[in-house]
Amino acid sequence: VGRFQEAEASYIQATKSRPTDWYAHMLLGLFYYQRERYPEAEAELKRAKSLTPDNDLIYRNLGSIYILQGRYREAAEELQRALKIKSNAPTYAALAGAYFYQHRFQEAVSAAETAIDLDSSGYRFWGNLGGYYKWAPGNEAKAEPALRRAIELAGKFLETTPADYNVRASLAEYRARLGDAKGAMAELESIPQPARRSRASQLAVAYELAGHRDKAIELIRSNLTSPATLNQIKDDPDLAALWKDPAFQKTINRR
Repeated sequence: VGRFQEAEASYIQATKSRPTDWYAHMLLGLFYYQRERYPEAEAELKRAKSLTPDNDLIYRNLGSIYILQGRYREAAEELQRALKIKSNAPTYAALAGAYFYQHRFQEAVSAAETAIDLDSSGYRFWGNLGGYYKWAPGNEAKAEPALRRAIELAGKFLETTPADYNVRASLAEYRARLGDAKGAMAELESIPQPARRSRASQLAVAYELAGHRDKAIELIRSNLTSPATLNQIKDDPDLAALWKDPAFQKTINRR
C-alpha cells in the first residue's frame, strides 16, 4: 500500500528479534531489491547466505541483483552455485540472462532451453528464449515459434489477471519482436505512467523494435531511471543502436 518506511521498520525489527533467522534477512534484502537499493539488498542477502549456505534461493536472488548492477560474471557464479544445490527452471532462466548480457548467446540459449525442459509453462521463459535465438547463429528460425508460444501463454495468464502490467509489457516486447508494431503499441498504451518506471528497459526494447525510438528516449527521460535500467539498456544487443544515438546519450548525460 505504499507505506515503505513502515514496511522497512517492520522488516528490520524482524531481523533484530531473530538475528539468526535467515528468512528475515532474505525478506529485508528482497524489500531493498524492490526499492532499487541494491547495495543494502546485497548486504542482507549475504547475511542470509552466511546463516544458510546451502540454500539455492539466496544464491539465485544474489545473482539477480548482480545482473541488475551489470556484474554479470559474478551473477553467473552465484547462479551456478545455486544450480549445484538445486536444479530448477527460474535459476536456469536467470543464468541465461546473465549470459545474454555478456553476449554469450549460445550459452544463453542452452540455459533458457534447460529452463523450459524443467518448466514449459512460463511465458517469460519462452519469450526470453525467442530473444536469445535471434542472436545465436543458426537459431534465428526458432525465434518466431518461441515468441508465439510466449504470447499464447501470456494471453492465458491475462484471462485471470487482465490488469497485470508485467504481462502487458512482455506482450508488447514479444509483438514488437515479431514485427507487429501496431499490436506492440496497443499493449504499451495500456500501461499507465506510474507502472512504467520499474519496467523501463523492457518497454524501451518494445518501442525500439516497433520503430519508435523517439518514444523509447522519452520513456527513459521521463522515468529517469536507476543505474540498473541503464545497465540493461547498455548491454542489451537489441538496444545497441539506441544506446549510441546522440539524442539518447544527451538524455542520460543530464542525470
